[in-house]
Amino acid sequence: EVSLISVKVLSDSGSGPWSATLDGLNWIQQQHQTSGRGSVVNMSLGGTGEQEAIEDLIGQMFTEGICFGISAGNSDNDACNYTPARTPDAVTIGATGVEDVTATFTNYGSCVDIHAPGVNILSSVPNEGNDEYSGTSMSAPHVVGVMARYISSFGDGNAPSAQDVTDWLVSTATVGAITFLPGHESSPNLLLYAPCPL
Repeated sequence: EVSLISVKVLSDSGSGPWSATLDGLNWIQQQHQTSGRGSVVNMSLGGTGEQEAIEDLIGQMFTEGICFGISAGNSDNDACNYTPARTPDAVTIGATGVEDVTATFTNYGSCVDIHAPGVNILSSVPNEGNDEYSGTSMSAPHVVGVMARYISSFGDGNAPSAQDVTDWLVSTATVGAITFLPGHESSPNLLLYAPCPL
């Protein structure tokens, strides 16, 4: 019971300037302000270092009620070294495999909030049908989908705050189910859980 809207900020090769991401976020913010509906943004993208303008805008949008699910990154490194994964006002998502073990590639650390499946995930391919992909870009949409379901359960015009959605997501996560590969232990042992019905 949601509307899915694609906002293209990267080239077909998967790269692009931060200015394009800022433009996309600004457009989303305007649409949210116009619609008055609850909004969730999936950001399956990232780059190294701090991008203050990106982080500040996400923080502003968060206070306006827009929730964010952000991929932690696929460098087997500290997610705090990457934007937008390091943004405090967002849910940053690491990847696990089918046995609930952290993926070899997933970023980790204190900037990760939760984990979700990210290995061999069936996905659509433009003009080609389906294929399987691995990455935290596959994990983030799982979390965003659960957030969207939760928000939609309140009905139009009654969306909870972004902080309330984030708190609910973390509070309902399965605790202690994840087996960490060496080096990943600094991440929280929280695995996405999708209550049904909500």
